This record gives sequence, C-alpha cells and structure tokens, in this order.
Amino acid sequence: MPKNRFEFKEKIITITANRFDLEQLERLEQLERLQQLERLQQLESLNISCGDYDKINIKGNSAIYCDPPYADTEKYNDGGFDSVAFWQWCRDNTNPVFISEYKAPKDFLIIAEFEHRSTLSSTNNAKITVEKLFWNGVKNK
Repeated sequence: MPKNRFEFKEKIITITANRFDLEQLERLEQLERLQQLERLQQLESLNISCGDYDKINIKGNSAIYCDPPYADTEKYNDGGFDSVAFWQWCRDNTNPVFISEYKAPKDFLIIAEFEHRSTLSSTNNAKITVEKLFWNGVKNK
C-alpha cells in the first residue's frame, strides 16, 4: 500500500506502463499471427514438380529450385546426367533458378553455403562437405 501521494503516483504510472506494455505485446502477437497466415496463403499457390528439368512446363514469374545429381559423385545406372546441358538450361531460363550443388560454372552466383557431414557416403561417413546454393542471376519483374 502506498504511504504517500508520491508512492501512489509511482504505483499508478507503473501499473499504466505495464498495461501499455501488455497491450503492445498483444498487438505484436496479433501481427505475427497475421504474418504467419499470409505466409501460409502464399504456400497455397506453390506448385512443386519433380521430374526432368527440361520437360516441366514452368510459368513466367516463377522461382525455380533444382537439386541435380552432384557432379563428381557416383553415376546413376540410367546413363548419367548431362550437367553441361543442365547449366545451359539454367542460363537460358528467364526465371530465377536456384541450384544446390558443390560447385557450378563461374557465371553462377553463390548465395549461401552449408557445411554438413556426409552421412550417405559408402566410403567416408565422417567427411565434412560444403554444399552451396547457386543462382543464375535472373530476377523476377
């Protein structure tokens, strides 16, 4: 209980400030929920395709993510992957193309690097590798 007017005034200011902080916090939480909802709504328009990169019909104003077979790794039984043709397709594409790979031609930009332990290796499970995310440099309008 406040002993004088000064302590009473301080108590009211503290209560008011705490209430104001609580209201601000509630507004921030509402804003975060709205932002999460907007992100979910954007995902509804997401079209994920899996297949040969050169056979998928890609609309304009799309972003493309490719995870091709890694160069310099074991070859597939189906005759291999034509990485020269793939990189040329990335260059020629009018949409932004993002590629996960260990290395890329010099005209592709590195936008992220991820260090991880190679757990699927048949020879060396302790090997640390650096996977990179490359970009063809195209921006959507």
